[in-house]
Amino acid sequence: MRLQSRHLVNIVMTLLLGGATLLVLIPLAILFTHIVRMGISSISFDFFTQIPKPTGETGGGMANGIGGSALLIGLASAIGIPYISPSMAVAASPQPYGFPPTYCRASRPS
Repeated sequence: MRLQSRHLVNIVMTLLLGGATLLVLIPLAILFTHIVRMGISSISFDFFTQIPKPTGETGGGMANGIGGSALLIGLASAIGIPYISPSMAVAASPQPYGFPPTYCRASRPS
């Protein structure tokens, strides 16, 4: 009896969760399609290669934003990759007491 009631509650809650998910996704899908329809005409080669124009002028592009993002990713990679590579080598190497390495443990296993 108890197992059947748990199964029934499981089915009801799964259906409620699915309904709530659909209830949230429908307005998001409508909003996304509206934004894509309105903005698809603005996408061109010039949009990616021109710098932004002053407020009030039509046109302009995203060249500064794309360049800044590339610079930020390059700097983060230049700083992060030299530090993560040795860590990956240590993590991949076989350890006498398993993983994590013994110097990372609070106490040694007996």
